[in-house]
Amino acid sequence: MSRVVLRRSPLNALAAAVALGACGGQTVDAQQVEAALRAAQEKPAAAAEICGALPSGRWRAECVLSAVERLAAHQPAIAEGLCAQLEEDEGGVDAQECWFQLAERSLDVALCVRAGSFVEDCRIHVWTARVPTLAAAQVSEGAPLEPALPGLALAAAEHGFVPDDPRPWTALYRHLHHAAGAPTPGVCAGLPEEHQQWCTRAGVGVYRDQLQFLRDSNHFPCGGAPAAVAAPAGAPYRAAYAELAVQVGCPTGAL
Repeated sequence: MSRVVLRRSPLNALAAAVALGACGGQTVDAQQVEAALRAAQEKPAAAAEICGALPSGRWRAECVLSAVERLAAHQPAIAEGLCAQLEEDEGGVDAQECWFQLAERSLDVALCVRAGSFVEDCRIHVWTARVPTLAAAQVSEGAPLEPALPGLALAAAEHGFVPDDPRPWTALYRHLHHAAGAPTPGVCAGLPEEHQQWCTRAGVGVYRDQLQFLRDSNHFPCGGAPAAVAAPAGAPYRAAYAELAVQVGCPTGAL
């Protein structure tokens, strides 16, 4: 199961549920739930008692999750107890989401094994969150990447990724391209062939994102692709630029 969850404020979700309940005949003790949600956000360490006073189901889970989000970074042991209790009382997707949130926010990939059907998404989220620190520790500024690959591969394995899984490397290379700012094919120089492909795809993806933002904000540069992608290694970047330039309607002489 792929996890695509955009969590909104539980208080906003409560307001929506009350509105729906007014139309659909469902009853929600809005005052009790709102008081518990606010209390859990203000005193997350006491969430076991606060949230436990709510009936089992959606709102108890929302209460626990809102507390876990606040506890995960600085009091992970308390947050772990909340997830374990939610797992025991409720189970299902809410408990899996709890472990996911705790793992991601505490950067503890070992907790991902309890995220159920979200375990793979959990690993990549934790890895992506840790990439800046890992990259800074393994790659000296301006130094070639190739010597750092064994250490980064070991870190990826510790996060549960097999050697030929492109996902951790894509996240790493996207970070490095973002850090470079402008499109820089040279980031991928000297890498083994497979890594060259992953690195180039990541770089072109970042460049395409930049161009799409400029397109959507009416600032697309019709003057041509930057000089940094003029070398042969820049061909995929130039192709991405040409594709977006055609969509924008740039004069053909600028392509």
